Amino acid sequence: MDPSSSSKRKRDLDPYDELCYKRPKYDVFVNYASEDIGNGFASHLKGALGREGFTICDHNELPKGENKSSELLKAIEDSEIYLVVFSPKYASYKECLDEFVLIMESYAKFKHRKVFPIFYNVERPSDVRNQQGLFFLEAFEGYEKTVDPERVQIWRQALKEAGDKSGLNLKDW
Repeated sequence: MDPSSSSKRKRDLDPYDELCYKRPKYDVFVNYASEDIGNGFASHLKGALGREGFTICDHNELPKGENKSSELLKAIEDSEIYLVVFSPKYASYKECLDEFVLIMESYAKFKHRKVFPIFYNVERPSDVRNQQGLFFLEAFEGYEKTVDPERVQIWRQALKEAGDKSGLNLKDW
């Protein structure tokens, strides 16, 4: 079989790329709550992307240890597409929210990057945007009492930006 006829995604430069554009190491960085959907929807999503030839990274693929935050930032900055899977318990994990903020900051820095939200079993995308609905409201009410207000405000702003984006709304997958 001719390798050029493969259905796998090609990693050549696209026409919109400038000559100086350095292709990121990963095609897709996936942000999700491992404890909520890591063994279900997220693993199926990553598997499907991998079968189509996308190179994928997420927080589980990074080395454990004291440099995890710098490795996380490096992986995010070295990804072309950000898939953010908002699930019912997503907001219950501070690590997800912190990672998401890094994604939104990186997205703003690089002009060729894309953020695609997936609203998985979330009642309405506006629940993410406005931190409403049972799970998001409950999580943020708790954070208002226990987390630095500036950090909570940064999370809220990032969620508002993502909630304003077009995304895929999947209920009862």
